[in-house]
Amino acid sequence: MHFMHFIYISIIILLILYIITTKCSEGLSNKPNQADIINYTSDIMQNREIFGSRGTFYNARNKMPWIDPILYEDARMLAMRNNLNNESVMRIFY
Repeated sequence: MHFMHFIYISIIILLILYIITTKCSEGLSNKPNQADIINYTSDIMQNREIFGSRGTFYNARNKMPWIDPILYEDARMLAMRNNLNNESVMRIFY
């Protein structure tokens, strides 16, 4: 019986170590190239109403599947400051 507890504990420890060492990411996993940045900026500008006070991340994700929560929040903050334009949006990708 003690041996089975040892096995279970060992498996749990191995799973925890695996989870800690595995890199999990959401959204953009690699830095986008210049063409992607131009396309993403165009998407954001075409859907700028999503970044207003009534927009949500989930609405943005439905229209722009590539967007992640950090990019959404950066664009939302630009919109709140009335600074949502092509140049400022492009800067959030760098």
